[in-house]
Amino acid sequence: MTTAIKTLCLLALAALLGELASGCAARRAYEYRSKQVEAFTFPMPAEQVLEGVRQVLFEKGFAAEPDGQNRLHTDWRYTHRETTAQGREEPNDDSALMRKTTIHENFMRYRYLIQARAQADGRTGLRVTQDEERSFDGSLTRWPFRDLDFEWEVLKRLMPKEAARIEAEAKAAAEKG
Repeated sequence: MTTAIKTLCLLALAALLGELASGCAARRAYEYRSKQVEAFTFPMPAEQVLEGVRQVLFEKGFAAEPDGQNRLHTDWRYTHRETTAQGREEPNDDSALMRKTTIHENFMRYRYLIQARAQADGRTGLRVTQDEERSFDGSLTRWPFRDLDFEWEVLKRLMPKEAARIEAEAKAAAEKG
């Protein structure tokens, strides 16, 4: 192998390792930020936090409906929807064949469930859950999960200086490795 080829191989390896390192750093920053968002409480009343949530929901094309004290929910948003029919022939009581058709609605949909938790010290905790459902051939699967990315959007909107501080800390933590 010539020196030029060896040099090119080493440069390619160094570039690949650099990409892996930057990907790992970005992941560490994301994880740090997510932990901060998960534990964050807003120094304001729940009503003010929920107004920030409504604004983010509106930008995403959702309308929020009240769901009890300091709670909101959105309607379902379908990302996929189809109806399928499956047919088969079966004998009936007269030994004649009869066609039976089963119709299934297959879909994927999601909605947001929001709760602002007022605390004794006047601060407010926020929990946004993305509730996802998938139906295929009659079976329904549900995946609710806490949407920290949505909560991050609310934090950036209501407290931009605090969000900038968290972002800077996340970058510093990622660089340390």
